[in-house]
Amino acid sequence: MSIKERQNALLDRVYLLGTGLIGGSLALDIRESGLVGEIVGDDADRTALQCALDSGILDRQAPMDAETLASCDLVILAVPVVTLSAILEKGFPPGTLVTDVGSVKGSLMEAYQRGRERGAAFSYVPGHPIA
Repeated sequence: MSIKERQNALLDRVYLLGTGLIGGSLALDIRESGLVGEIVGDDADRTALQCALDSGILDRQAPMDAETLASCDLVILAVPVVTLSAILEKGFPPGTLVTDVGSVKGSLMEAYQRGRERGAAFSYVPGHPIA
């Protein structure tokens, strides 16, 4: 993507947690459509992370910390559903927009609500890889 195309992107930066088939495919589609200037992220599987960097899914690796997330317009959680609840309940920096690619939503909405009740001020838009 050229500098001019990056400047015209709808989103400056997207954070992707989980670079497997679903997360990686979504990131590549977002990039190919010209919606994002930069995609940063991480994966617990170091082989998958390196593949994501080598194949252009990610522009660079970055930790999922407050400083990194504050610079992102959107956070995509593409990790197993069993880990999503804990991530959502922990919360994100104020104003962060978060979505996921999980297949179920009941437990995730409950975790999001628990986080909000504890003062987390982020927005969550439940997603689905088929939708």
